Amino acid sequence: MLPKNLGVTSLHALADWDNEKHIFTVGEVVLGTVLDIKPYGAYIGIGGDRGLLHISEISDQHIETPHMVLNVGDQLRVMIIDLDPISLSTKALAPGRPTSSQIPQRMFEKAEEIAARYKRMPGGEGLE
Repeated sequence: MLPKNLGVTSLHALADWDNEKHIFTVGEVVLGTVLDIKPYGAYIGIGGDRGLLHISEISDQHIETPHMVLNVGDQLRVMIIDLDPISLSTKALAPGRPTSSQIPQRMFEKAEEIAARYKRMPGGEGLE
């Protein structure tokens, strides 16, 4: 388990905690620990690495500061939304919100409906 007060200056201590880094994939959901909180988001320790949970990815609700909802040492589930650099999201895990792996499938399922709507729009007639 990670120490509760692990700050940015002691991130190299993660190597002692977990010698093997996990290879992540976009859309993967992992358990992480809040390492540090900044005005723009929080750094989350995940599988021997760290990622940024940007303030805009914490919630669908407006948040003035990440300190309102997060504390150093908190454990939370996050979704990997980008790999370079590692970017995380908790709002993507909200109930009813499709995961990144579901979005292409939903777009495929709704393609005919979307195309039909587009054809009915001004300037969309005659498109086949």
